Amino acid sequence: MARLPILRMTRVLIPSMALATLGIMLAPVASAQDEGGVNFSISPRIYVTSLDAGAFAETATGVLGGLSLTIGPAGGNWDISLNALDGSGDSDFGFLAESPFSGWGQSGEYEFDRADYEILYRYRLEDSPVYIGIGYRDVDIEETYTGDIDGLVETETSELSMVEFALGFSTQASEGSKHGVFGNLLLGFGSFDYLSEEVGFADSEDDGSSILADANVGYQYLMSRKTSFSARYRVIAVQSNGEESESSLVHGPEIAFTFRF
Repeated sequence: MARLPILRMTRVLIPSMALATLGIMLAPVASAQDEGGVNFSISPRIYVTSLDAGAFAETATGVLGGLSLTIGPAGGNWDISLNALDGSGDSDFGFLAESPFSGWGQSGEYEFDRADYEILYRYRLEDSPVYIGIGYRDVDIEETYTGDIDGLVETETSELSMVEFALGFSTQASEGSKHGVFGNLLLGFGSFDYLSEEVGFADSEDDGSSILADANVGYQYLMSRKTSFSARYRVIAVQSNGEESESSLVHGPEIAFTFRF
């Protein structure tokens, strides 16, 4: 049985509320500083995704909600950001062969839940729109197959932990312009743990190395000195290599509002 919408909303809201609470706690400290003090911003965001769900399922669509908190010295060339995305999506599936279920010709519903948490240190090169960065990232992916014929359910869970390196740029169209463009590329290297659970069958486990690539390019509009809007197209690919090799790819548009204090 698919999860109820309220459970999906909870997975999105809990990390967002936690980061928002932290932001509210830090905002008075940041805003109390003078011009030589601290820059602090909060960015709620929505990521509308398409997921390549493998050979048997149709392309799954979903929505990931999240929040970014960024803090750094005013006038400085570095900052630290905390980023969270959490959400789910679904599609239909149909097995013609090599079914993980007993029997052939199984069909049903495929559902994914994804949680992505990151801390990133960024350093902007002197007199340049380019920055480099290093960080840590944790990704949890749960995929569930629910069969129409006999109700068998298989759940596949992957947990990834990795160090990542970043390269990006952000620049205005011209001095004083409200329009700007930006792009980012993050490469993560680490490990994964995989567990497959199916009713009536022994659990299957795997682990090994993982590689993540997160690339995007976008547009930013400065609505005011303290508020901006951004839209970007984002692609996140993961390759895991253990006893078996697995890959996943999510992509789609993401919009965000940034509020500076």
